[in-house]
Amino acid sequence: MANGPFPADALDANRANRLSAEQRTWLRGLAGNSRRNSLSFALIAGVLAVILLFFADRGGAERILFGLVLLGVGAFFFVRGFTGADPLDRDLREGYVESVEGAIAKRRVSTGGRSSSVTHWIDVENKRMRAFKDQYDAAPDAGYVRVYYVPHSMRVVNLERLPDRPGDAEIVRSPTDAVRLAATMFSFDEVKSAEARAQLAAMGHAMQAGARPPESELDSRPLAEAIVGRWTNGLVTLEFKADGTVAMSLPRGVQRQAHWSVDANGHLVADVMGEKQQASDAWIAGDQLSIKEGAEGIVLKRA
Repeated sequence: MANGPFPADALDANRANRLSAEQRTWLRGLAGNSRRNSLSFALIAGVLAVILLFFADRGGAERILFGLVLLGVGAFFFVRGFTGADPLDRDLREGYVESVEGAIAKRRVSTGGRSSSVTHWIDVENKRMRAFKDQYDAAPDAGYVRVYYVPHSMRVVNLERLPDRPGDAEIVRSPTDAVRLAATMFSFDEVKSAEARAQLAAMGHAMQAGARPPESELDSRPLAEAIVGRWTNGLVTLEFKADGTVAMSLPRGVQRQAHWSVDANGHLVADVMGEKQQASDAWIAGDQLSIKEGAEGIVLKRA
């Protein structure tokens, strides 16, 4: 599609259960290719049937039966291709778009052999929809989405990312919660597994420190004073003490002691990883502590 795998300019039409003009154009081309493939298959099956029925001299009743089967298959695909009875043609004639929203799952199915091919699928709420490779690649691996598709061929026509659900970022409050979430990710229930991955993604989003807010939103106290206390994100807990030490608690009961300080530029310096680290930008806004070094960062809440 000219405007990308998930065209934003088509969302208004898709939300109104309609195809956009551009989506109709590429669906028409896709349906045309499908009709030509059906007619080609019908021709091949018909030729093979004629050879078996009129020119082959071996096989007896089995040859005749197989020839009739091929003739019937060829007739089916001929009618399908000639009359436009293909699911894509029905989608094109109706122009109706359906949608489903929920946690996303993706899968690729490969057919073996010399002419192997890969079919790409996007699954949401136990509904499996066929996608092009560029759509498959552009879709998020985890999270909540709304997928728009045409109902007869189950072809994806658009997708929009939905916000993380409230509470997902705080679903893990202890190592036990982390183990439970990890177990759910490998559940045989595809919907539950997809939701667990979406919750994990939400946690990752919440843990990432964003841009530093304006000074008016920051804790008015010096960082060295305001940071003293216990901070956690459910997996990692840091307890900054007034004597310049910091205790770090990790899953499985791992404990680590280190030192911290605030340099002349107001940056946090800590050696919690066992070696002196570079100074990190850190700030406190409300009950959240953000620590950011370069493009990486973490957010913790006061415990």
